[in-house]
Amino acid sequence: MNKIVKWIPVAIIVILIIVSVFIVQSNQPDSSSVTKTQSTGAGTAFESKPASDFVLANLQGEKVKLSDYKGRKILVNFWATWCPPCQSEMADIQKLHENYPEYVVLSINEDPENDVQGFVNQYGLTFPVLIDANYQVQTEYQ
Repeated sequence: MNKIVKWIPVAIIVILIIVSVFIVQSNQPDSSSVTKTQSTGAGTAFESKPASDFVLANLQGEKVKLSDYKGRKILVNFWATWCPPCQSEMADIQKLHENYPEYVVLSINEDPENDVQGFVNQYGLTFPVLIDANYQVQTEYQ
């Protein structure tokens, strides 16, 4: 139980960041960059820079590279099987994947020691699920 309580604030922050990036990204003319916000004291400034590239294996063991999707609108979602907010958002992410083919969903799992494939089956997910076993990408994307 302590493990869940410990990760809930982190999961909420990650979800808010992802949603913010998704909203800002969908309004950007150049969809190959991720928008980063910076507090300036008087307001918020937006700085656009290319997203850091990464390569992760999917559940089938195939390598997936972010830069393979350059020029497309991408939702990168960090999640864990035990995370209640992550569980509740999966249906909406699946609907996005099914109904808006112009968006690429790259879902990055952070707890591969749990039954990720069982979770994917339970929620009927068809978008790519990538495994970040060493937290490389999570660390890079903060």
